[in-house]
Amino acid sequence: MTRQGRTRSLEDLYEARTHKDLINEFYEHSDFLNFGYWAEGIATAREACEHLMDRLLGALPDAPGAVLDVACGRGATTRSLLRRWSPERVTGIDLSERSLERARINAPGCEFRHMDATELDFADETFDVVLSVEACFHFNTRAKFLAEACRVLKPGGWLVLTDILVARWMEINNPSRTEENYVDSLKEYREIFVGAGFPQPRVQDATRECSTRFYEEMSKHVWRARRAGKIDEDRFQRINKFIGWSMLAQRHYVLVWARKPAA
Repeated sequence: MTRQGRTRSLEDLYEARTHKDLINEFYEHSDFLNFGYWAEGIATAREACEHLMDRLLGALPDAPGAVLDVACGRGATTRSLLRRWSPERVTGIDLSERSLERARINAPGCEFRHMDATELDFADETFDVVLSVEACFHFNTRAKFLAEACRVLKPGGWLVLTDILVARWMEINNPSRTEENYVDSLKEYREIFVGAGFPQPRVQDATRECSTRFYEEMSKHVWRARRAGKIDEDRFQRINKFIGWSMLAQRHYVLVWARKPAA
């Protein structure tokens, strides 16, 4: 697939998903589309997504600076950043123009730009924090993005992200992924960060709290929708099949904090 074609397919994928009533209801029309972090006491997908953001950002030093939200989607993650940063300090980028239109509503005052994560159109040492939630596995490639993130970070700046590692057969057969991004182990995964300029990445496996719980809660939501007559049996079976294959392919859901060395 050409780069232009792959970009178009990703836009179609996410714009299609965001307009599904069932998904929007699951997230309480919050415009989140992430797995979230289902800690004890978390009852809804929206709460889980907010908690994921708190967990990621809460580990950082309390310094404002400038932050870049990579693959910001419809701006729900960007909106969460406004609890810590003022809008003029926040920039979001995404491949989908339609998502960016919505992001500007969700996070007013922030700057949003249409941009490829592997070719960041920013000067060296522009940002104090680079954030990316559940997107690195789409980038062509993950390693190129990490190198770009290191370039645009100021010395001592932080890259914070979540990522999903899957079985090779899923990496090869999913049109929104690329085989070049396949990672065989968490050790190999850490080495990609080191090679990009982050010498001591902290990688936390949160598969149970994030992706496993997400699929469990989504299955319940779909079952409730079927009982209420909101979806027919055919759609119910297709969604359950998708969830089953996704759970089978899932290997690791990781949270990552990586710091660029200080000058």
